[in-house]
Amino acid sequence: MPYTGFYISDSDITTWPSGTTEAEKQAAIERAEAIAEAALKTKYRPVAFDVRINGNDKNRLFVPLPAPILTVSEVSLNGYVFDSSDYTFDNNSVFINVGSGATDVETRYLLDNFDLNAMFPRGFNNVRIKGTYGSTAVPAWIVEVVKILVNDINDPTAYTHYFASESIGGYSYSMAAELASAKGLTGIKEADDIIKLFRRKKGIVMAP
Repeated sequence: MPYTGFYISDSDITTWPSGTTEAEKQAAIERAEAIAEAALKTKYRPVAFDVRINGNDKNRLFVPLPAPILTVSEVSLNGYVFDSSDYTFDNNSVFINVGSGATDVETRYLLDNFDLNAMFPRGFNNVRIKGTYGSTAVPAWIVEVVKILVNDINDPTAYTHYFASESIGGYSYSMAAELASAKGLTGIKEADDIIKLFRRKKGIVMAP
């Protein structure tokens, strides 16, 4: 059956060689999307996260993720799970929901017994946060990048290459992904020209 990846479907590609199987199309798309994400060092789609980080004796905790937070489904401290009304979040952090009143007895005790109503007392990996990060809408430019990478797999002569005389289509998956991750580029000029225009850098902030 037709395959749809994170960014494109097999119907978005018009260069499939005659006789290409559905399994081969899926493999090519998965490979191209992995290479693109390795080069970008982030993902432009919702991705689940489950992290443990150190508390900082404050009521706001920055979550070390490579893209904005989309949802938070659970926040816990030393195994105690906060009620969802006790916290809220923005693109980069989770913090106490001051307007909630924090009526839960255990939560109220925590807040009353730490300086500045600290929701996250200092500790080693004592805070666990679950949710999703990334992007809810797929940018058109990354779709174009992935299509170029798939087209290159189908026809290694279609684009301009550097880093090596071979095309991405001639590499093993591991070599191509490793190159993309190390260089921040795919090795295909037409794809990398787009990446250079739109690549965004998000600093990762850790708890002090």
